[in-house]
Amino acid sequence: MYIVLKNVVILFVLIFLGYFLGKKEIVHNHCAPDLSNFLVKVTLPATVFCSMIRPFQKSLLSDSVELFVIVIIFHLLCMLIGFAVIKVCKIPSVQTGVWIFVCMFSNNGFMGFPLAESIYGNNGLFLMAIANVVSNFLIFSLGVKLLTGGQMVDKLSGRQLFYNNINIAVVFGLVFYFTQWQLPEIILTILKDIGGLTASLSMIVVGLSLSKSKVKEMFQNKKIYLLTSVRLLLVPFITIFITRLIPFGNNSMIQGLLILMSALPAASTVSIITEQYHKDTEAAAQAIFMTTLFSLITIPLVMYFV
Repeated sequence: MYIVLKNVVILFVLIFLGYFLGKKEIVHNHCAPDLSNFLVKVTLPATVFCSMIRPFQKSLLSDSVELFVIVIIFHLLCMLIGFAVIKVCKIPSVQTGVWIFVCMFSNNGFMGFPLAESIYGNNGLFLMAIANVVSNFLIFSLGVKLLTGGQMVDKLSGRQLFYNNINIAVVFGLVFYFTQWQLPEIILTILKDIGGLTASLSMIVVGLSLSKSKVKEMFQNKKIYLLTSVRLLLVPFITIFITRLIPFGNNSMIQGLLILMSALPAASTVSIITEQYHKDTEAAAQAIFMTTLFSLITIPLVMYFV
């Protein structure tokens, strides 16, 4: 419980910092797309790559392969949940991409890593990093297409949906992990320092996005509570139901990690991508803020059933 509380408090301090900077025009909120571009093209790839630079463990290889496949299926099932929700709730077309994205992707990195380590130890942290690799690959391919409505502009050609800095970092990270090649210490330190900017800067971007809108109206928006309930309650309890039907055998850790992933708040990348491509940044920022706020209550509730 302490780790959940600590991470939520850190997230909110950074979001409020971004909000304050935007409202006071210390940093103009129209700079948010540039900061998002910096995150996507520089800091996030460094974060992904560094998360995979670790000693090879043969005992975890089969678990990693199994989890890799299961997480892909998990995200696709969450996408189906998202499509069903927007149909039932009659969500406006301009917001459907954000809703489906929020249903599919959670904050695996900033909140998932420390929670996985505290619950399942170093092996749990490693497997969560593998799950995060899958999530990042899907976010910056399928996720981008969802948020942009499938528009095939220059930035979003079919080739570039898969050939981008994040997915290149995934490939290089896997190569370095399996070959155990060693980077010079100074280069690895530089990459870790750059990657260390990701969590804090992404939350500041969320705050900058929120500074464009009225927070009071956000709390009066009934549909944002619905989206929050879907992300934090519906998706996790469907995950619990399905995982109990699957014979995991000795891999109860994989089952637990899937449930933990499903219980986390919305991924901050939804705000980063909508800023970068000038889409519904307000809905994205509101989803991150509200799901992060209520996750303090819902994560312990969901994990109680694991």
